[in-house]
Amino acid sequence: MNKEEWTRVCDLFASEEFQRRSAINKENRAKLKIVHTSGAVFPTRESVKNPESDEISAALLYKKMHTNKDGMWISEDARENFEKWRRYSYSTSQRESHTPK
Repeated sequence: MNKEEWTRVCDLFASEEFQRRSAINKENRAKLKIVHTSGAVFPTRESVKNPESDEISAALLYKKMHTNKDGMWISEDARENFEKWRRYSYSTSQRESHTPK
């Protein structure tokens, strides 16, 4: 980034409008009950594949984005949501496997 570009970025960050939006966004983030841990980097396909079926697993993606590096849930709400989702997915798959074709 050259000096001129840097100056424009600094001017943008110092502008009243940017500061106003930043304050609003900060308040909104503080209200969140559940946050994710992935930052701006989306997990790779390989890291969220179900090892048994080789399919992308929405449940594994959710778990990866809502647990820390040690595998601990970032919040009790996140863990509860995951467990509800797992129970729902299991009951849905059980119904589908017993449905005549």
